[in-house]
Amino acid sequence: MITLQRPDPKVGALLGENKGIREGCLLRPSQFALPLIIGGRKVVWNTFTRQCIETEYFFLFQPETGEPSQIRFDPADREMSALVRCDFLVKEGIDEADRFEKVLTLLRRMTKRKDGYLGYTILPTTACNARCVYCYEEGIAPESMTEDVIEETVRYIESTCRKGAPIELHWFGGEPMAGEKTIDRICGALRGKGVDYRSSMISNGSLITPARAKKMREDWRLQNIQITLDGREDMYCARKRYKDFPGSPYRAVLDGIRALLEQRVRVNIRLNVEEENLQEMHALVEELSREFADETGIRLYAHSIFVEEGDVRERDDAAFYDAMEELEKTLRAFNRKRMETGEEPPSGIDSIVIREEREETDAGWEELSGAGETSGEKEKSRKKERPYDRVGHLKRYYCMADDPAAGPVIKPGGECCLCEHVSDAPVVGTVFSGQRIRREAHPAKTRLQDARCRACPFLPVCTDFVGCPAVCRDCRREMLALEKRALEALADEERLPPVLLAVGGEKVLVTEPTREFAERNLEITLPGYYRADRVVRQEEAAI
Repeated sequence: MITLQRPDPKVGALLGENKGIREGCLLRPSQFALPLIIGGRKVVWNTFTRQCIETEYFFLFQPETGEPSQIRFDPADREMSALVRCDFLVKEGIDEADRFEKVLTLLRRMTKRKDGYLGYTILPTTACNARCVYCYEEGIAPESMTEDVIEETVRYIESTCRKGAPIELHWFGGEPMAGEKTIDRICGALRGKGVDYRSSMISNGSLITPARAKKMREDWRLQNIQITLDGREDMYCARKRYKDFPGSPYRAVLDGIRALLEQRVRVNIRLNVEEENLQEMHALVEELSREFADETGIRLYAHSIFVEEGDVRERDDAAFYDAMEELEKTLRAFNRKRMETGEEPPSGIDSIVIREEREETDAGWEELSGAGETSGEKEKSRKKERPYDRVGHLKRYYCMADDPAAGPVIKPGGECCLCEHVSDAPVVGTVFSGQRIRREAHPAKTRLQDARCRACPFLPVCTDFVGCPAVCRDCRREMLALEKRALEALADEERLPPVLLAVGGEKVLVTEPTREFAERNLEITLPGYYRADRVVRQEEAAI
């Protein structure tokens, strides 16, 4: 078994060993073990533990007959034993949804949280200069923050934010750039009060000029922005339906993206896809490749626009998502080229957690290999780390509505809600109260109460609410597309044969070594398990 992404260590600690599995026990593939083809590689990804592997038993997870696979446990079979230990194979009859629920409950209880919010989603206005054909906010009366609401919003943030920590301001709308003066006021007031903040934004990008981009970076402290494109110029304009826009809004968006990149703001371009514009997207990517040929800090991803429940349109979901997979290949090529020419910046808390865990394991690797490093060499080694050294992390909470520690969505009237994607989300507080928002049980049935969800391989990664409007009609195919996208970085990675080391008078075989580890021990590299007194994985190499 070759590990391409290591599991969440806390999930593994809570699951423990699979007790009660003895020789001859009937095993089956875990419901959370997804067989995938990533860049031509046959991998299995566990959506619960977040481990991704290559295994000679791939056929068990993708049986040609279509019938569920079963196999008798043979403890002498190292590959099978590893699959059992890592929860890819489980005992027949086990309720995995129940295991998941118990582990998730424990993880949530064990999560240590400090007082105060780290982030706020702010809608300076619900007004917008576009009339997108798919907009869920259609029909909402435009409303912008008044001077009183702006002042109270600043006071609310100052009184409820976590002290001594930078906060994230996420600007949403409407079109947030239509509320530019409101953002100026809020950011200026927070700077005056000594509040450390940074910003992100979701925008159509049409109102961004070089002067505004400079202000967004310097005064708003904008780190990244999401801008949506629906096709090339004709398709884009037909779907966005801008009102009284001088010139070409499409060209204005591209110019705005370039201005942001010049200010070193990271730009994520979301391609909103449905049947009518799916084939157009390949041509759009080609056009963007020419337009931003020498730029870095730009990334494309596709998202299928969700279909409202009760929508009478018919579509072949299987064909649609097959075509989406082809589009994903085109997007990977675009993104990979930008990664080759520019360093990928860190993206949030997950990267910090991964870095801390890697540092904890460095000492064990050095002790086992007997090759000490100076602090300078350690730092150099960390900069060369490859994607297969990553640790997967199970989401404790799916979204802002699910997470009790998430900050509020502040609407233009000062009302506080839990979700930015639901226009009629219930009000759970106001900025005028100066108090933290009250959280109430979501009225919708949760996924763990739905029989279909309990049996689904995407249970650990899906929204916590059945019927969430941000999830498309074919939720299984949507989740599959998202999981594949998360794995794309592993497509071209490799693992090496085991390395045999002499430690304390015994021969210890280290499986799944990284290239750096193996290169330090080339003289005793072996192709198999024989001649070893003990076998360990590299991540378990502390002796």
